[in-house]
Amino acid sequence: MEKNKIIKMLDKAKYRMTDREDTGLSAMMAIMEALGYIIEKLDREVETVQQMAAEDSSQKPEKKPVKKRNKVDYGKITALYKAGWSQKKIADEMGVTPTSISMALKRYKDKMEIGFVWDPEEREFIKKR
Repeated sequence: MEKNKIIKMLDKAKYRMTDREDTGLSAMMAIMEALGYIIEKLDREVETVQQMAAEDSSQKPEKKPVKKRNKVDYGKITALYKAGWSQKKIADEMGVTPTSISMALKRYKDKMEIGFVWDPEEREFIKKR
């Protein structure tokens, strides 16, 4: 119910009680005061929630930075590997993990088997002609 409607109802009830005992009237007054206090508290809480909602909607959520992936130079990796370098040493040289080197070598091997070649200028695999 709306705050003003509640207050009007309580006022009407108070005036109907005037002809009855003083005890009933004082009890009604205590109830009115308590309800007035509760209504004020609820109004403040509603305002607080509305302010918080307005602040939340005005702030844009922070975007997580997207990690840029480095392009893998398969030619360099395979050349170093064929020259006898260990995967760990190649990883240190290129600034990546040994797992990345292992996966790059596997991908290179898989691509070669299905008919691709590494184009160092374009830095990508292309289909053999």
